[in-house]
Amino acid sequence: MKVEVLHTIASGVLVRLPDGRNGVIRRKELSWSSALDETTDIPSLGETISAVVLEVPSTGLIQLSLRRVQGDPWSRVDEHYPVGSIVTGQVVNFETYGAFIEVEPGIEGLLHISEVPEGNTREIVDLLWVGDFVEVSVKDIDPQERHLKLSIRERLRRRREDRVAAGMTPGAVDTHGALLESAVMDMRLEPPQPQHIRRILIVDDDQPANQALADYLRPLGYQVESAFSCKEALAHDGAALDLIFLDLNLRDGLGSDLIPPFRQAAPDLPIVLVTGKALTTEDLRILDNHALAALLLKPFNYGEISRVLSEAEAGVITSGGLSLDRSDLDSEFVAGTFAPMVVDDSLEEALTGSLERLRELTDAQTVLLFELTMINRQVAIVARAGADLNSEEATLPKLWRSVIKDVALRGQPVLDHAATRSRRFDTLQRLLPFESCVGISISHPSLSDSRYVLFLFDQRDGHFTLREVQAAIAVGYAIAALLHENALTSRMQDFQKLALLGQLSASLVHEIANKLNRVQQQAALLERDCDRQLQAPDSDLGPEFVDHVKRRARRIRDANAYLGDLLLQYRGLMKQERAHEISVNDLLLKAVVEMAPFAEEHKARLEPQIEGYLPHVAIIALRLEQVFLNLMRNAIQLMWQQSRGGVLRIVSRYEPQDMAYPIKVRFEDEGPGIHRQRWDWVFEWGTSTREGGTGLGLFVSKGLMESIGGRLSVERSYMFVGTTFLVELSSSSMKEVPDA
Repeated sequence: MKVEVLHTIASGVLVRLPDGRNGVIRRKELSWSSALDETTDIPSLGETISAVVLEVPSTGLIQLSLRRVQGDPWSRVDEHYPVGSIVTGQVVNFETYGAFIEVEPGIEGLLHISEVPEGNTREIVDLLWVGDFVEVSVKDIDPQERHLKLSIRERLRRRREDRVAAGMTPGAVDTHGALLESAVMDMRLEPPQPQHIRRILIVDDDQPANQALADYLRPLGYQVESAFSCKEALAHDGAALDLIFLDLNLRDGLGSDLIPPFRQAAPDLPIVLVTGKALTTEDLRILDNHALAALLLKPFNYGEISRVLSEAEAGVITSGGLSLDRSDLDSEFVAGTFAPMVVDDSLEEALTGSLERLRELTDAQTVLLFELTMINRQVAIVARAGADLNSEEATLPKLWRSVIKDVALRGQPVLDHAATRSRRFDTLQRLLPFESCVGISISHPSLSDSRYVLFLFDQRDGHFTLREVQAAIAVGYAIAALLHENALTSRMQDFQKLALLGQLSASLVHEIANKLNRVQQQAALLERDCDRQLQAPDSDLGPEFVDHVKRRARRIRDANAYLGDLLLQYRGLMKQERAHEISVNDLLLKAVVEMAPFAEEHKARLEPQIEGYLPHVAIIALRLEQVFLNLMRNAIQLMWQQSRGGVLRIVSRYEPQDMAYPIKVRFEDEGPGIHRQRWDWVFEWGTSTREGGTGLGLFVSKGLMESIGGRLSVERSYMFVGTTFLVELSSSSMKEVPDA
């Protein structure tokens, strides 16, 4: 029958029947879902809805149901969720043996802890959180008993089998057209055998880097000479050389000053410029007067060297083959634009002082201020006053499931006079003995990532009264003000770091690049030496030892490559760029090509799925390209950490139904997934989804997207299965609109 909603009450909604009588639909009868959505599951006042009468008591309200109008979802569960099917759901509850997953309102399945990766070594609440999304395989179903068994392990096993059946090769790039295919092959060029190019001069005052490049070239058959200054370089006869690697900044002058005398001796001599700094306007003015063959930015890899050598052998690069990119300019940062911030580092002292005053006011033996980090589910003591604590290191990890969390989340004060007779205080009793306690929650909008709880303890029975509760609340306001001020100061420091980054990078980037390049070269040479030792029949070193050393060298090179990429991010932020019209697809394919060697090294398969046609956009291309590179590198590293490889799909689409942001690029990885509560948190400064990450990649990427009028977000994420990052470009940046 049709009923009208009259009121919303705590236990459900009151309704009026067609005959004028009143009834009630209790909360459990509003929806089949165990997690009632206040915004969608509760009807609005005055709304007319269909309901089923459950009971007409002789007295009281008529009992009705809204959910039973829809029918029992378990009646069609066989049809919707056959065994072996892949379904998605959300974590709604836990038991020690597993998690309960809602796959649709009214249908929950059990994800046993044994069916979760790492479930044999960790507790279920550490692997999954309420609200997390999962993608699972249906293992078993019993509609009569309303049992549904789910498995993430089976889902991952099926994915691996499907990949093998499809003949997918780890570490490959699913090429998209001839352009990408030829570009990827070009990135994998092996160094050529010397033919036309034999005599090479390296001019670099960084002696280890100079020597490392020479050590790489000589075994290939090249005759290599080195110079470490302008003076030493001029002692070489340009006419006797076939190629020069020339560093721009030398200790006794500019490398560009050497170009005219070499040109006079050999007008067609290819000169490759090497530099570890972004080029300034003055650099470009000088270099415009000289013909250069190529430009290499430190830290470079040996794939780039191989490409230069191959092009030189083929005669593709000559004395005039380089067109310098005007986007490679340092911004002209004005020193002193941002005054140094005076940081007050006495927060702990101020908090301790507040707790001491509260202890004196209340005559409490101990006062503690706890911080609960909601993302990591950890509890820490940030300030204390009074007696010493027991077993602090052993007890703190267990406090997340104590009364402290209840106070933090519910916001209701606690006043207890006989704590030893209540089991809810058992965990706290391990920290310190007490009989009486007062606990209050401290909240503030600026403290969204953490919750703070203030507790007073005393061993005397009945020591605290409402007076002490009021005193604790008053001091809590003062503590909230201190924490708020500290949060604002920290945020200002974050912004200042970004502002000062340009000023500092301009002077440091050259030296950092030189050192990274040196480490990259030495690690690559060490790997090559290990390969030779493994192949040598008379090697004195055991194969296990050599293989161990090689793995160490690979880890060094991986870490160095990440630092090099971070350096390129800084360079990108330093550059003075202008918006111009670009093809998003072309830029995306270019980024895929650049990332191909890194993906291959980490056994990741890149699968670009490009929309046939996207509108061109007018944006700063370098910033969007850096976002693409950041997201791909982050996904590849996460997949490597979890399962030593995986597939990364890069999908571009034009979706005109979204009038504000119609151009979308999705990066769909097979990494560990992100807890739902962390979808926004991962973009904060200093946070990282990877072990050993700096917490800058996603933060910088989001800022770059916002600077070009776009958006970056986590669109979806399934724990242990993968995450999709969504890049969106605004319609205001479009230069043309495809035909409908």
